[in-house]
Amino acid sequence: QECLSQCFWNTTLDFSSRTIRRPVEIKITFRAHCGLTANELIVVNLPRFTRSYANGTDAAGVPLGNLVVSPSLFFRAAWVEGEYNESQPYNASHLEFQVESYASISANDMVTITVHEESGLRAYCGFPASDDVISAFAHLPFTISSNASTESAIKVKFEHLQFGDGCAAW
Repeated sequence: QECLSQCFWNTTLDFSSRTIRRPVEIKITFRAHCGLTANELIVVNLPRFTRSYANGTDAAGVPLGNLVVSPSLFFRAAWVEGEYNESQPYNASHLEFQVESYASISANDMVTITVHEESGLRAYCGFPASDDVISAFAHLPFTISSNASTESAIKVKFEHLQFGDGCAAW
């Protein structure tokens, strides 16, 4: 079954700490209107995140299946490291979650995926809360999308809390 229009809802992004430049645990929670099928690829954009020491250098990504996540029975994961750019640091960084070939998740089930602190993912610089409409950075594209969508450009924004000081402070 193909996912039509806005597949994901009730999306949240939570971090174990709000301290920048230190590894954090990341919890991604969502529901999918149409469920998730075997081998479906979910992409979570995390601009400003890196595996480097957050000092303006690039780090290597982590190939699919080598990034440890929970629940590992349902998902294989990868980290794609974006390039450092002073005006938009690590803007293309993202997580990829592939549903295991033997697994599927029913429509509207609550899904929580945890990327553990040991993965070394950290924010290079901060960002405001998702409801901070005054900030110029309130439009940060923390989004989730799937390759099963008939309209691959459709991305659902995450609700999230403020994380450290904005990049302008650095």
